[in-house]
Amino acid sequence: MIGIGLSNLGRLKLFSPPFYLWIGFVLLILAAIGLKGKMRKWSLLLMGSLLAGACYFSWYDSRYASELVQYAEELVFLEGKIDSPVERDGDLVRFYARINNVNRKQRMKTAYQTTDLNERVLIRLKLQHEEQINTIEGWHSGNSFQAQATIKLPGTARNPHAFDYRSYLRYQKVAVIVDMDVTDIEVEEGEGDWRAFFTRWQKEEARQLEKLSMEPENIGFFKSLLLGQQSEVEADLQTVYADLGFIHVLAISGLHITIVSSGFLWIVQKIGVPTKISYVIGILFILMYIGLVGMGVSAVRSGCMGILGLLARSQEKSAQGLEILGVTGLIMLIYDPYQLFHLGFQLSFFITMGLLVFVPLLVQLEWPMPKWLVSTLAVTLVSQLISFPFLIHYFHLFSPISWLVNVLLVPVYSYIILPLGYILLFFSHIHIALTYIPSVVADYLLSFVHSFLTFLHQTKIPLRHWSHPVWWWHVLYMGFCVGFWAMWHLGYHRKKDLFMATFLFILLVMIARDPWGKKDEVEITIIDVGQGDSIIVEIDNSFVYVIDAGGTISFGREPWQKRRNPFEVGKDVVVPYLRSKGVERINCLVLTHGDHDHVGGVKALLPALKVDRVLTNGRQPKAEAEWFQALHSEQIRMHTGYSGYTWQDNPQVTWTWLSPDPKRTQGSSENNASVVLLLSAYGVNILLTGDLEESGEQELLRRYTLPPIDLLKVGHHGSKTSSSEEFLHAITPSVSLISVGTNNRYHHPSEQVIERFKQRNTQIYRTDHHGAITVTINENGYKVTPTLQPE
Repeated sequence: MIGIGLSNLGRLKLFSPPFYLWIGFVLLILAAIGLKGKMRKWSLLLMGSLLAGACYFSWYDSRYASELVQYAEELVFLEGKIDSPVERDGDLVRFYARINNVNRKQRMKTAYQTTDLNERVLIRLKLQHEEQINTIEGWHSGNSFQAQATIKLPGTARNPHAFDYRSYLRYQKVAVIVDMDVTDIEVEEGEGDWRAFFTRWQKEEARQLEKLSMEPENIGFFKSLLLGQQSEVEADLQTVYADLGFIHVLAISGLHITIVSSGFLWIVQKIGVPTKISYVIGILFILMYIGLVGMGVSAVRSGCMGILGLLARSQEKSAQGLEILGVTGLIMLIYDPYQLFHLGFQLSFFITMGLLVFVPLLVQLEWPMPKWLVSTLAVTLVSQLISFPFLIHYFHLFSPISWLVNVLLVPVYSYIILPLGYILLFFSHIHIALTYIPSVVADYLLSFVHSFLTFLHQTKIPLRHWSHPVWWWHVLYMGFCVGFWAMWHLGYHRKKDLFMATFLFILLVMIARDPWGKKDEVEITIIDVGQGDSIIVEIDNSFVYVIDAGGTISFGREPWQKRRNPFEVGKDVVVPYLRSKGVERINCLVLTHGDHDHVGGVKALLPALKVDRVLTNGRQPKAEAEWFQALHSEQIRMHTGYSGYTWQDNPQVTWTWLSPDPKRTQGSSENNASVVLLLSAYGVNILLTGDLEESGEQELLRRYTLPPIDLLKVGHHGSKTSSSEEFLHAITPSVSLISVGTNNRYHHPSEQVIERFKQRNTQIYRTDHHGAITVTINENGYKVTPTLQPE
């Protein structure tokens, strides 16, 4: 694993592959010369393994260099085969495919200027009519197709610590996305390959579950729990599970393999099948079950471990859990080393390793409670400790009550709900009437549990959001885990040793909370929310301002077109960014004006964060506005300011409300009624103008003598109706910050406005080119840091 990880740094150009060859060679020589006995043997084995892993990954990665990248943004003709199940989400269809030929000119039938290849891509289709659903339901993995489509590059992370879709797809062996309408593809329908058999089987079992007398939400839950169809869980419920650190129960794991394989072996042996033959049958059964549940990483890992365990028993040999885990990991990484960079692989293997290593140690101690309770608490504690660094790194989420939820509910799911689900699925194949009573019981139990979890989720317990940890914190945490294991085996497991370990762990948690960051500092981030505005201002470790929350424009859709979890900028961009900064409370939410691209995301903020107060431009919003209803339901009162109103967050940071004046806004447009704030921090002046246009700018100049502006948040996304010559001449901005969507339909920012800034030698940063823009201000001045560097 370490060798593969090091080699991946080479692919990211942090080091070159020859670097590893030379370093590995030197280390091998040093080990051979300087060490003796077993130390030499183990050191040579370790370093040889690292070198082999690095070289193997470099070779493997080179096999998946993309040929299709050169066709980016071009309309091309393609032919290939479907390489995954075909999934539909509303009017969007997605599947992976293997492209065999690409042609810039015409369809493949002419065999003209084609390029032969074997490259995996992600295909996205847009359905135009409901009748087309029947067409795509006949497509299966292994079916050949021809298509006319546009090649696109996946988007990269445009905000700090955001999900990097391009990197994610790269580890799926995908470098490009193919977009088209369903009318642009011709698929040769057929039975498909062996994977299509399992897909059809899985869908058939899902249809059996749909016959149960249960709420749709709970049927979707059972589809995930029993069949691995996590996309069937309702989006809000999935959020509850994830935020409470309980999402792992929805993944196919060793518990599922243990229950189904043990039950199957018991039946087979009861009917008289010899033991060794039953093990072979059990191995085949596990292979079939892995195929049924979708062959996810966790299912494959637990299935492989089960198979290796049965193989050892069939040969009457004993095998340790760690040995089986190690062999399983080696097999999976040889097959596909990219799996190492999947979160599912990391969690599955490291948590399993932690359970095998630490639980036996903890249950050895004398505890004033029954053994079964000690075992349950130990499993929960170890699982939480191992998953903690992964969850705060990838999701910036870890609920302090996660351990309590797991202690209370994991036994319920393991010993009641999961077996009950298998019983329901089995009975449904005999006669649906047999499922009525158990389905009513399961429905009631799940509804009660989900209500309980939802209540906990809505309480907004502190210490849920964690700022992105630095790399050396992960090193310290891993060192703590390894050190704890080593010291235990050296005999350091007395009470005072455990108290010391607990103290060190608490210290690590405190460091993760980053209590020393941003002291005597102001950080302003113009988040990339597409065509809209959202600005986060963090002052020391004390105050957080959110100025607008972006917004996603949605159009009316028919029921069949609606997606399970549609993109919404507040939910999918603003909230995750605030979580990555460890923010749980917004001291002041400023809504500059009522345009949807500024306030549409407010609704998503309120379930996730506490808001102390809201400042608006004083205009009464429409009663039906969702953001207004959301604030009203949370009983958050809205306030407004007046011209010249000032307040301080500390002696070095002063806010001034410039506009609007409630007495002067009658008759002005919504844009010119935008809240305009002047922030003066450590001698640096920042002017935040909302969507202010030329007439509003003239009003500011008439009423105020503005100081020279160091940083200007350009009004109205750089529209030609803002940033007038007279205004820019008066404020002489050094840096202009433009929040604007990539390829937006309004063609913002205006070339005229850009030219005005260039004539004044003003530095220009724009979110469509630079992604999120972060400005750090302290007593030494200011620094502007873009997330992306324009190509």
